[in-house]
Amino acid sequence: MKFECLKCGFCCRNLNIECEIKIGTVKLGLFLMPGESKLFSFKDIEPMYGAGLKGRARPRPEVVFAYQFSGNVCLHLGENNLCKIYDYRPIACKEYPLEVMLKPFPNLAIDPRCCWKKKHFPNQEPGDTLPKASADLSELRPYMNIVYDYIKRFAERYNTMWIYDLQSNQWYKFA
Repeated sequence: MKFECLKCGFCCRNLNIECEIKIGTVKLGLFLMPGESKLFSFKDIEPMYGAGLKGRARPRPEVVFAYQFSGNVCLHLGENNLCKIYDYRPIACKEYPLEVMLKPFPNLAIDPRCCWKKKHFPNQEPGDTLPKASADLSELRPYMNIVYDYIKRFAERYNTMWIYDLQSNQWYKFA
């Protein structure tokens, strides 16, 4: 079954998610590559991922390599749930509903909140992965691979990885 967006707008209205890491739960926004942050207002951009270690009294990342839109509703969501910047939308929007995990992904992890997944796979539990034969997400996978490879480059180069929590406005070491 080929993925086809239902144009419900749920993903554009619910950008903030809670993510479990070793130290607890962090709140994250829409993932943005460095050049994509200019698509949003500067006041709505926060760091997301960092790498390396800087500072002894207040440890923090040496380098920030990804950002996040902190709003819960996308500023570019237009009438009829259509994107006003569709041709220039962030790569995270292009790969949705696939989820990028900081580990190899042999299976397809799909956002359990996605209306398409709920419609076509109603018995799937959150966290379950779809068998490769059940869903054709081949058009989305190249975007997921770009993001994964980008993050992986920093993970291989630095032995300390950080994530920025929108709730507490703090960096947390997670790898």
